[in-house]
Amino acid sequence: MTRKQRQEPARRLKSSGALVRCLELLLVSSGLVACAAPQPSPATTEPAGTGSTAASVHLNVRFAGRIGCATFPYNCTATLSVLEPNTDIPDAWRPPSTDPWWGPDYSQGTTGETFDPKPLGGSLAAAPGPHRLVLSLLGSYDTPSYSPDGSRAFDLLGRCTADLEIGPDARSVDVLVTFAPDPANFRATCTLEAGAP
Repeated sequence: MTRKQRQEPARRLKSSGALVRCLELLLVSSGLVACAAPQPSPATTEPAGTGSTAASVHLNVRFAGRIGCATFPYNCTATLSVLEPNTDIPDAWRPPSTDPWWGPDYSQGTTGETFDPKPLGGSLAAAPGPHRLVLSLLGSYDTPSYSPDGSRAFDLLGRCTADLEIGPDARSVDVLVTFAPDPANFRATCTLEAGAP
């Protein structure tokens, strides 16, 4: 066997490896494009951790009613999103991880029937002007599932919206979210009311 004959399989392997890498890159990038869905635009809010300023108004969020989605092996959260006015929210839309959210209140045992009043995540503020508030009740089993884009998948258990006009002199806005659980599954209906205190 000549030297040229010995090198030929190695060249084929190198070029086929490069081809495989190119195909993987092409598939991944086209998959990401195919999985990317248009997302509603969030309204401008203040960065997390800053206090209310002239350009931001604090949202005082309270919960009423009961939930039935926080029982082993299932869990749920409530997430509040502040979006542009008249934004259409498809069922497939999920709020960004930077939006404020609440976990169940397990202080009375292993089943939470309400949400802990302390928010986690992003800021509870919005700029003066028109907004659409969206409360998403999201759930998942303790063994997580993942979306095609690699993010954790959550079931949409309920969603409610309210359109709100925040005046230029407002310092805070009261937001009341009321839940009513569906006894047949983990879902719930909700209503969202918002206005000046």
